[in-house]
Amino acid sequence: MYTLQGFLCLYCLSERTFGEILMKNQCSSGRVPFIRLDFRTKVAYIYQNISALRSGTDFFILMEKRVLSMDVFVGRQPIFTADKNVFAYELLFRSGEKNAFSDYDGDMATSQVLANTFLSRGKDTILRGKPGFVNFTKNLICDQIPRVFPKDQVFVEVLEDIEPEPEVIDALYSLKKKGYPIVLDDFIYDDKYQPFITVCDIIKFDLIATPLDTIESTIEKILDMGNITLLAEKVESYEEFLQAREKGFTLFQGYFFAKP
Repeated sequence: MYTLQGFLCLYCLSERTFGEILMKNQCSSGRVPFIRLDFRTKVAYIYQNISALRSGTDFFILMEKRVLSMDVFVGRQPIFTADKNVFAYELLFRSGEKNAFSDYDGDMATSQVLANTFLSRGKDTILRGKPGFVNFTKNLICDQIPRVFPKDQVFVEVLEDIEPEPEVIDALYSLKKKGYPIVLDDFIYDDKYQPFITVCDIIKFDLIATPLDTIESTIEKILDMGNITLLAEKVESYEEFLQAREKGFTLFQGYFFAKP
C-alpha cells in the first residue's frame, strides 16, 4: 500500500518517470499535460490514481528500493540560541558531496530537500530531534506544500525575492493558523513588507548584507512589536555575536558557529 508521502517522495526524485507511468496507465489528467500541472495538483492526482498506478507494482517496488538505497544529500547549518544551544537546523539543497548550491529550479530544489530529509531514513540523523528551517518558493507556499509535513518540524522560510502579494499573504496566514512558524529570510526593510512582518514569527538579518549599525532603527521598530524573534545570519566572529545579542537578537547562525 503506497502512502501519499511515499508517492510524494518518489515524485520529488523522479517527476519525469511519474509522467511516463501516468501515460502508460492511461491516467488522463484532462487536457492539461501532467508536466504542466502545479506541484500540489500533481501530488493529489497521483494519490487519487493509486489503484491505476498499482498496475505497475513491480516498477514501484524497484523504484522504492532504489530511493531507499540512494545517497541523501542535504546541507545543514545549525541555528543557535543566545546560550549557544542548538535551536534548529537550516536545511539547504545539495546535489552531491560538494558543499555548494547547484543551479536548480527553486521548486524542485526545495522538494528535494523535503524528500531527502523528511521522507528518508536519515531524518533523525539530519534533524536530531530539532525542527528544520526550509526555504519555500512562492509556488510552494501558495500550493500549501508545507502542510504535507509535520508542523512541529518545519519552519517556513519566505525567500527574500518573494513579493507580498495578496495570494502569498493569504497562504502564509493559512499556514500560520495551522501552526507552521513563518520566517522572513534575508530581510531588508521596506514599507511594502509590512504584511509580511505582521504574519511572521522570526525575521532573519544577513549581517554581511545589512550590518548591525545600518539597521538599528529597523530593529527597534520590530522589537517594539513584541512578538517577533530576531535571527542574526552570517555571524562570523565572537564580536559580531556579542553585538547582535546586545541589540536584541536571540537566535544566531553563521560560520562563527558552524559551516553547512
